[in-house]
Amino acid sequence: MNDGIATVHGEIMYRDTDVNAASANVYRVRTHIGMVFQRPNPFARSIRDNVTLALREHGMRDRQLLAERLEQSLRGAALWDEVKDVLDRSALELSGGQQQRLCIARALALRPDVLLLDEPASALDPIATLQIESTLQELRDQYTIIIVTHNMEQARRLSDNTAFFHQGHVREYARTADLFTTPRVGVTSDYIEGKFG
Repeated sequence: MNDGIATVHGEIMYRDTDVNAASANVYRVRTHIGMVFQRPNPFARSIRDNVTLALREHGMRDRQLLAERLEQSLRGAALWDEVKDVLDRSALELSGGQQQRLCIARALALRPDVLLLDEPASALDPIATLQIESTLQELRDQYTIIIVTHNMEQARRLSDNTAFFHQGHVREYARTADLFTTPRVGVTSDYIEGKFG
């Protein structure tokens, strides 16, 4: 999505493919890696279309299969009960937290292996944040989830492993409990103790 804008050095390997290589089929990669951005970005379409559009673009035409995947994805994002009776309403009418869960459902629709989430709750109020975190707790057994967050408490609550990045480099990677209680690198310790950031 940032082709020609972002400067990337090194490799990002997924299933023996460098996703940054010019030869990488980004459309194929995107079916395996779902992305949810910092701010909810639903399409200006119905709730139904937000979830099923990519499925239809990938050739799924069977109405029953589309309906099943729609429900499964919305259930996976803990949104089904709230929207099941208004699926043809504009996604833009949903609250911020509902929109973000819809974006999670949209990512789940293609049944990716990995979910990437960039500060998924930073633009949300505490109640919506709790709903997003609960949703992610439910999904963690089914997906590899990678979350970028500056919220240390959120990282503690949600992650099994944590990587601490500073100035574009991984400074430390460990089990979350170990990294937060006994960091091995000084800059990690300083950040956790609130000496900067």
